[in-house]
Amino acid sequence: KNGPLVFVSGTTSLDAKGRVQGKDAAAQTMITMRKIEAALKSAGAGLADLMRLTIYVTDIRDMGAVRTARTTMCFRGPE
Repeated sequence: KNGPLVFVSGTTSLDAKGRVQGKDAAAQTMITMRKIEAALKSAGAGLADLMRLTIYVTDIRDMGAVRTARTTMCFRGPE
């Protein structure tokens, strides 16, 4: 956290032992987004406060599934 800004980077779907979690790109994106959400929450923010989000994919064919998962997490409304 730097003033009113929170920076979260390098987040993946890896577990504590370095194993990939999630059976496909969509599941991996959901796991990663939940980790980002938790990091933001610990700083008093949430996904609705995102100003910029960059996602890298290793297989461009997964981009549609990644976008859908990202949209589901970012625009799901208040809980």
